[in-house]
Amino acid sequence: MLFIQTSDETTADDETRIALDNLAKFYQLDKFTVNVRQNPNIQQGILKFASEFDHCMIAMSTEGHQGLTHLFVGSIAEDVTNHAYEPIWTYVTGHQD
Repeated sequence: MLFIQTSDETTADDETRIALDNLAKFYQLDKFTVNVRQNPNIQQGILKFASEFDHCMIAMSTEGHQGLTHLFVGSIAEDVTNHAYEPIWTYVTGHQD
């Protein structure tokens, strides 16, 4: 599990690690590591982390915005997909426009 902490993020690393660990326990994950990395750009942070492994797949959620919402909000998942060398698995959370 990876959390990219940007300069806008005010949560302490330890708090973020605890929250991710609790999330993994809630979903009954048993083989995982919790990683908190600092990077001014979320997309670049994800790609940099993925590049540290010989074989990996990036799994990430997207809210599935379309139309004007997508135009104004953008998509981290789309940006990562457009620049990653690794395979990407995205899944839609929340509501779709």
